Amino acid sequence: MQFELKTYIHWTIGTDTYINQTSVTDSFTAGTYNVRLAVSNANRCQVVLDSFILVHPTPTASFSYSPDEIFISNPEVFFNDLSSGNVIGWDWDFGDNNFSADENPIHTYGSGGEYNVILFVETDEGCVDSTSQKVIIKDELRVFIPNAISIQNDGLNEAFRVVGIGYTNIKIQIFNRWGERIYQSDNFTEWDGTYRGEKVQMGAYIYIMTITDNRGMKHHMDGEIQVIR
Repeated sequence: MQFELKTYIHWTIGTDTYINQTSVTDSFTAGTYNVRLAVSNANRCQVVLDSFILVHPTPTASFSYSPDEIFISNPEVFFNDLSSGNVIGWDWDFGDNNFSADENPIHTYGSGGEYNVILFVETDEGCVDSTSQKVIIKDELRVFIPNAISIQNDGLNEAFRVVGIGYTNIKIQIFNRWGERIYQSDNFTEWDGTYRGEKVQMGAYIYIMTITDNRGMKHHMDGEIQVIR
């Protein structure tokens, strides 16, 4: 047994047509699309509805940053939004649990490493896009090792110290001119120029040290320290 179709449905959406579908699903690029729905019955009575679909363009998220090479000694990074579209909102995720809603933020990282920076942008019509880049903050070992100390109790340069950045530990041994080890430390901070509680004699002393940087890499250094009075 066959039944005659009682209702005729005709959709026109842009240049596309759909016949006898009670609902239509489609996707569109940005633009304005005319929509017409014509419904008629077996008696050729017809109802026509006209409308339109307005599809707003999505933005394209993009950004740059400077400098190109970043070290932990100067970890300030300048971010520059390069997104296209009517962008009115920015949401930056710097990858270190810090965020910003500025268009062109400046961020200072607290430690070396690789960070995934994500930028989310939104237009005035609520359309969104996102993009991401890897930002690498390089660990940097910079140390100053003095070549002389004064042990004459005048408050000036009375201790042998290492000053710098990018390291977590220093191991050191100090030897006199006869090769006798007069000082050692596995967690060096300073040597006050004494041996067995007494001030050492003036002259040259040799140090051998191992510096462990922030990445766990070990750097071996040696040199001469002059003790003067």
